[in-house]
Amino acid sequence: MKLILCILFAVYTLASAEEDTRSGASISFKNKIQFTRDPAWGTPEKKILIVYYSQGQNTGYIAETLAGLLGADLERLTTRNGKKPSIISASFGLEQAINDLQKNPADYDLVIIGNPVWSWNIIPPVRAFLKTYGPAIKSAAYFTVAGGTEPDKIVKKMEAVCGKSAVSFTGINDADFQEKS
Repeated sequence: MKLILCILFAVYTLASAEEDTRSGASISFKNKIQFTRDPAWGTPEKKILIVYYSQGQNTGYIAETLAGLLGADLERLTTRNGKKPSIISASFGLEQAINDLQKNPADYDLVIIGNPVWSWNIIPPVRAFLKTYGPAIKSAAYFTVAGGTEPDKIVKKMEAVCGKSAVSFTGINDADFQEKS
């Protein structure tokens, strides 16, 4: 199930370079539009970076799987001094200092940002990344991993902090990671 979700998001993300000016669900899901993959994505001419924070395994799994499928570079956010973010910081919409990145988001045509949802909000390290690097990002896509929070609510917040509308986004529910018997 996890791999299927990754493939679907990859296809929808790579299908169009145009910005989606909607509010609400990703246009690819909302309108059931069929996309085809632009063969230029994931090539040396079109570079993709996936940036994410993961304290557990779910967000990291999605990011790593997408990177493999898309031929994308991967950047895992780490916090300064190794201090873990708190749910209280997420609740209040605070940032948390992150270490310098190994890759420059400005060098990429598309940056996909992965956010585990805590307390119905952006996690502090991702918020810091969006605020710091958002102006340099050319094109952005987002994915969220949550217990039940609607992705469009979080993505609207991510777009506002980053200053970039999503070309595509998706939400993955914790239940998607449970094995079906």
